[in-house]
Formats: sequence, structure tokens, C-alpha cells
Amino acid sequence: MEALLKIIFTNFFKIFSKISPKYSAEIAWSIFCKPRIKKKPLRGIEKELLQQVKQYFIDSGEYKISVYEWRNSNNTNKPKTILLTHGWGGYALNYSHIIQKLLEGGLNVIAYDSPAHGKSTGKKTNLLHNTQALLDVSQYAESVDALIGHSFGAMANAYALELTKETSHLSTVDKIVLIAGPNKLIDIFASFAQAMQLPDNILAIFHQKLEIIAKRKIERMSVVEFLQHYTGETLVVHDHKDRVVPFSEAETVANGFATAKLFATTGLGHFRILADNKISDKIIYFLHAPTIKN
Repeated sequence: MEALLKIIFTNFFKIFSKISPKYSAEIAWSIFCKPRIKKKPLRGIEKELLQQVKQYFIDSGEYKISVYEWRNSNNTNKPKTILLTHGWGGYALNYSHIIQKLLEGGLNVIAYDSPAHGKSTGKKTNLLHNTQALLDVSQYAESVDALIGHSFGAMANAYALELTKETSHLSTVDKIVLIAGPNKLIDIFASFAQAMQLPDNILAIFHQKLEIIAKRKIERMSVVEFLQHYTGETLVVHDHKDRVVPFSEAETVANGFATAKLFATTGLGHFRILADNKISDKIIYFLHAPTIKN
């Protein structure tokens, strides 16, 4: 079905990009902003975590965001709070393995379903909506000590920290973990344009639309750019065989900061990397280690 729709839309854009480029660009933007959600039955570990969770909804613009909070009852000291942002087309419990390990490591965890994902409302979303949701979720925590983001969620984390220059939502964050994340938003657009065979004039309108919304040039919409004023530590986790986001993206991000560390794997790909013990152990060690300021 998806293959058939792709053929229909690519032919549509070939024809209507010449007749009505603005209308064609609006259709393309609508497709780009609609996540493809594949509903799966809950796994055992997910059911177990849902039995322990405090779940509630908050308002974020036009969306109702589903938030999941796990408090660590085993830690008698004040535990650090870790805020998780999942990737495009995913949901909070994609992190179930890591959440379980974080709790075992004595940490508090907050996760949320991004706009138009999971139990959150909406049909369409984008980087700006997701970033605003992250900032809104962070307001409900006493403090947030670290962020973990996977794929598109990693970019949202970086953008949120850039916006924190103007707010205090995430001012206590001194560590971030970027798992299988892209660097440049313009490259994500380019991949979409290639897949849909979008003509150059449609892609140009795409760029203009985002620049109007974000109030900045698209060339400046990158993780490296977002984190220029971030003074904490960054752990970049990426697999050499990632077929969704090239490993070179991780190298670019890791080389952009003096306190960034790259942890590379081979054979885990883009999704299984979230369920690997070596990854979760590395993340917990990183979160507990003393912070080195840039």
C-alpha cells in the first residue's frame, strides 16, 4: 500500500509542481509532517513499566501530550532526573530497556509521547512542535539533569537546549545523550525529497516555509549549531551499520564539541541500539560520572 501511495504522489508532484508549485509544496509538507505509526502489541517489559508509571497529560500548544514518570523509590538520596525523547514514528516505551536500566541505576525517568505519536493527540507534527512539547514537559519536573534523545528526538533535545538560552526550562541539564541522531535538518529534507522525487522548486518552498516558522535560515538548523552555547557534556551513540542515519552524522556532531564523546557500535543498526546492554551500561556510567564543563 505504501509503495502504491508513493508512486501516486511522485507522479502528482511531477505534474502539479509545474501547474501549482505552492499547492504541491503544501501537499508535500503535509506528508512530511505526518508520522507513519505502526501499532504493535505491548511487550512484557513495557507492560511491567506501565504498572509502575505515573501517567498524565499536559497541554502543549494544540496538543495533549502523554507523559510517563517513574520515581526511584530505592534511592534514599535525591536521584537525578532523566528526560527521554523518542524518534520519529515511535513512542515513549521504545526506551523500555533503557528506562528499566536507568531505574535500576537509581535514577528518576520522565518520558513522553511526542505530538501525533503514541497516546498524545494530533495527526501531524514537526521539529518545532516536538521541541516545544519537550520544553513544556520539563516544566512539570522539579529539575531535569540530563536528556536522552533517539534519532529525530536527539535533534529535538539539541534544539530545546538552544532555546533554553531564552528560558530556564532546562537550565539544570549538564549531560545529554544523542543516540542515532542526525545533524542537519536540511539533509532530512533532502532524503525526503529524494524518496518522493520532489522537484527542486518544491524543495525550495519547503525550505522557505520552515525558515518562516523557525525564524532562522535552514542552514543553521543543525545539532552542531544548536549546541554551540551548551557547556555540559555530550555522549554520541551511533552504529556503523545504521541505515537510517549515516554514521558520518555522529562523527560530525562528536567532533563539534570539546567535551563530546563518541561511542560507536557495529551491527545494532538504528533501532536495536536501544535494547543493547552495552549501550545502557555506557549511558548509566556517563550519567553518574562527574560532569566536565566545556
